[in-house]
Amino acid sequence: MQAGPTFTAVLYAAVTIGLGTLSLYGVPGTSQGLGSLVFLSAFPLLFLNERRYVRMVHLLQQTVQKATSVEGLSPENEGRLVMVVGQLQMMGLQKLTIPAWGVNAPQSSAGVRVQVEQLQPVQRCSAHRLLCQHSEWRESEHGARSSEAKASHVQLGGFMLGESAMRAVDAWVPFVPLNTERFRHVLTGFAGGDQGDQGDEGDVDVGGCCPKGVAHAFRFADPLPFPDERPQVLDSGSVLYYQRAGTGKRPAIGDVKVRFLQLPCGPAFLYTAIGVQRGDTLQPFQYRDMPPSGLALGESHFNTDDEAYYGVPVQDQHHMSKQFIQTEDSGGETTTHTEEDSSARWRFCLVAGSLSASMEVWRRFLHLAAPEAMREVVPGAQSRCGYALRVYFAEASLTWRIRMFGFLLMVAGLEIALWKWEFALSLLGGVGGFAIWAFALIGAGGFTACTVAAASVYYHPVSALLTIVAGVALFSVLFGTMTLVMALLVVGGCMSLVGVLMMAHLLLPC
Repeated sequence: MQAGPTFTAVLYAAVTIGLGTLSLYGVPGTSQGLGSLVFLSAFPLLFLNERRYVRMVHLLQQTVQKATSVEGLSPENEGRLVMVVGQLQMMGLQKLTIPAWGVNAPQSSAGVRVQVEQLQPVQRCSAHRLLCQHSEWRESEHGARSSEAKASHVQLGGFMLGESAMRAVDAWVPFVPLNTERFRHVLTGFAGGDQGDQGDEGDVDVGGCCPKGVAHAFRFADPLPFPDERPQVLDSGSVLYYQRAGTGKRPAIGDVKVRFLQLPCGPAFLYTAIGVQRGDTLQPFQYRDMPPSGLALGESHFNTDDEAYYGVPVQDQHHMSKQFIQTEDSGGETTTHTEEDSSARWRFCLVAGSLSASMEVWRRFLHLAAPEAMREVVPGAQSRCGYALRVYFAEASLTWRIRMFGFLLMVAGLEIALWKWEFALSLLGGVGGFAIWAFALIGAGGFTACTVAAASVYYHPVSALLTIVAGVALFSVLFGTMTLVMALLVVGGCMSLVGVLMMAHLLLPC
């Protein structure tokens, strides 16, 4: 059953790579074909993203309505959705350390993290540009990188937390590391000890067989994250600052900041966990099966023992698929298929095959990269509504990031197909040189809004209507019936109303 979709996905990827290669060699027409494939691949991604959003909102509503507050393990709650508030407790003796920095987690911690950030120029698509910022702290991608270690056996309210739950815990707080030998080397920037103790023994490494610089160069010894650099110690020792051209008070591009963080345990640091009780563990609340193929929303079968209590009417996937691709007959009259008809059928088959293959690729990618499961642990003693708000904002942020990716995919497809015209117009200079670029952005925005609306019109009709209005406003700019400023105001107003409606819809069960 899986050979067909997998084969079409591989074939689609091969065709895309082939067209890209031919386009680089200047074969006529391949840029239009490649651009069309990239443009069409955005539609299934946007549709599946909206379907995932609808399914996650439904899952979140069931969480708010059906979660049972408990204080600990109880056989009566086996297989049920439970909610517990408590502190993290490590089981047994677990030593958490990050060897490269010589940092050990405190005894009352379930995790330790060394976060390396570098001051870098603001990215072109960053929201910081709206605040007139020219630089921002981002995790370093070169040289020393961030690293963390978390306990493998942790309890919360008597429940064992799985690996997925611990990965989601991010309530980090700063701490001052213990003064280990390796950490002293980090502070001095010299791996052989304090600079005042350098001698004949400090210049030899690896059993005295090599000079220390040679040993580090050939990786015979473990080098420091920033060798031969002495950092500034800030915030009582919880931050190390490696200056390049600035200082701790006036940082400059390229400066590096290292923060030491921990996951604290204790009654002062509470967490809220929601999941399905299985024995003494909490499993994430999720759908039993992966999202279905095709256009249907899928069956609402959850991983609880009382799923009949949660059930909702099942959508008929075959019926929806037939409605989507059904075409009316011409009245039964006999027609003669000409070469033009044959060419049109081939184009239709190519478009349908491209959409089908890209939909299967994106379905599997979203299932692996963004599984449809509730986040198990959030920091703080939260109510059900507080938990729902935290999870919803995280899911809404992810949904908008995927929407933006689909939008940029459409823009890329249009620019690939029209790059020759774009290059020709750019030679004119002035505003006219950006005509194709503006056309691609506005057109892709309109198509994105219409696709989002079409995917959610059956489940969120009011929000879909507002999204269609936003899409029509963007298309009106292309046809010259509305100014760009007015269209952006309409889009902003519609999206604000969509957010208000969704928040009200989510909080009503509370």
